[in-house]
Amino acid sequence: RSVYIARKRSKQEGWFFRIEAQAGDARDVVVIGAGTSRMNAQKPPVVPEGQKVRLTLLDGQGRQWGASFTDEQNRLRFTLLVQADSSVEQVTLTFPDIGYLPKGWSAYLIDPETGQRRYLRTTPRYTVTLQTNRGLQGKILQLLVERGGDGLLRIVNVKAEATRGQGVVIQFGLTRPAQTQVEVLTLTGRRVAILENAQERPAGPQRLLWQRNGQNGQVVPNGIYLLRITAVDEEGRQAQATTTVRLR
Repeated sequence: RSVYIARKRSKQEGWFFRIEAQAGDARDVVVIGAGTSRMNAQKPPVVPEGQKVRLTLLDGQGRQWGASFTDEQNRLRFTLLVQADSSVEQVTLTFPDIGYLPKGWSAYLIDPETGQRRYLRTTPRYTVTLQTNRGLQGKILQLLVERGGDGLLRIVNVKAEATRGQGVVIQFGLTRPAQTQVEVLTLTGRRVAILENAQERPAGPQRLLWQRNGQNGQVVPNGIYLLRITAVDEEGRQAQATTTVRLR
């Protein structure tokens, strides 16, 4: 009931989203959000018998919550505790309501042990691997939600130009280091060639040459082709850009 009241209030005054943990048929859920006042729903300190997966929010005193709403305006940090029975080795986290996060806000899941950060708008699920021990085992994760956030990944200044005797010169820029995939498609969406896949590129201007070869190695016929560039940074954020080029 407390979670329901908090969710209803957050829709009126702020935002919220759920985080779900699942392993097989076992699942658990917590809710976080921001509004004009603080509201929390505490979970029972004792794990119900037979519950194989447990997801809680920890505060600074080690208390466990099922929902946490804050009146902070620009930067929120939550601590997640993922627990499972010893028979469970992996737990999958999903974020079904991430769309409730307003435009201009970013959310990241952080593993304190490795420092890995995942951008939740483009991370539909995250798998947590637990150590095999007796009893209920756990993994701590941090959840950072902030307004704005610098250095968002974008693909800019995309240009493709056919040159006599040199093929097609493709130019674009990256605002962050990323892995890139560059594809050539027909206007109906049929793939003609993959020019690069999972290519590590730094931030800044980029240049690529296409020799007009298709996937079979043969020179493609004249016509209009679509170039699609996809970039994914180390935090899982994804950007995509397209342009066309006419071959004569």
